[in-house]
Amino acid sequence: MSLITILTNLPVLMFLIFNIPAAIAFAIAIGKRIFPKAKSSSNEEPKVSILITSWKEGKKIKKCLDSVVNQNYPRQKREIIVVAGGDPESVEVCRKFQERGLINFFHEKKMRPKSEKLNFMVGRAKYEWIAFIDADCTAKKEWLKTLVSKKDEGDILTTPFIFKKGNGFFDKVLYITTQYFTFINVNLAKVFNLGYFFGINALMKKSIFEKIKFKKSFVEDFLFSVEAIKRGMKVKVIDKFLVTQAKPKTFSELRKIYLKHTQGFLSDILPKGNQLAIFYMLLLILSVLGLPFTYFSIKNGGAIFIAISLANFLFIFATLLLVSKKEGKLS
Repeated sequence: MSLITILTNLPVLMFLIFNIPAAIAFAIAIGKRIFPKAKSSSNEEPKVSILITSWKEGKKIKKCLDSVVNQNYPRQKREIIVVAGGDPESVEVCRKFQERGLINFFHEKKMRPKSEKLNFMVGRAKYEWIAFIDADCTAKKEWLKTLVSKKDEGDILTTPFIFKKGNGFFDKVLYITTQYFTFINVNLAKVFNLGYFFGINALMKKSIFEKIKFKKSFVEDFLFSVEAIKRGMKVKVIDKFLVTQAKPKTFSELRKIYLKHTQGFLSDILPKGNQLAIFYMLLLILSVLGLPFTYFSIKNGGAIFIAISLANFLFIFATLLLVSKKEGKLS
């Protein structure tokens, strides 16, 4: 096989490498089904402070607050703290919830880093347990109760998010892609301490903030996870879709989000040589390059590379069969 042939079909080989983490996750998921462990859960219902930060979220924050207020968790055992601003609509929504005695609202008149707002709210929280959810997300009624029930299984508890399923081609691609990457993360985290949380939703003890604070970054939540793992803490990813995030309306909006996250990785995490960050950046790069370029490799390549490509696509299809629908599990 000539060097030119290999170079021509390099994207196929990249795609194969990209599938290695997915293959490990696939094997873990199958193994967990064959050799299931007894599941533990706690019936204790501690008091929880739920923190929500918002900037120019408009109508989205009302859906978020409705979902959090209506959790099937005792109201006397939770408080909701909201820092919001940037537009009159979201401020008006928050004030109405505050007038009904449902939230503690702090009006954010000037934009500041999300990390500062999170640390501010943690300082105002009354209770031992802290939960986070983003203002552009909605939570199922059992979200908080599920997080709390697993509190003995990790130092930081989180659940994967999913974009709302739509009818358009872009919506479907986004929906399936989210499931696929979540499947990989959830199952790798069951064996390796590779779990991470994005601020979209999480639960942890307030005492953790005596050791770690949120730092200014485009990926302040991932940075927090990395620091927690370095200190020997465990991030538990619960394998249920309990949070739906408002999806980007256009591909351009999605691109801006990924560029912002990439900038955060490059400036705040990769320079520190963190292996976890390098792993996820490699995954992102290969996923972006592998799929489209594989088409050209199949079109112009030899039989062996066509076989590799088809095997990869079949593997992804088999993996997606293990990925549940919104209401199901990821293993």
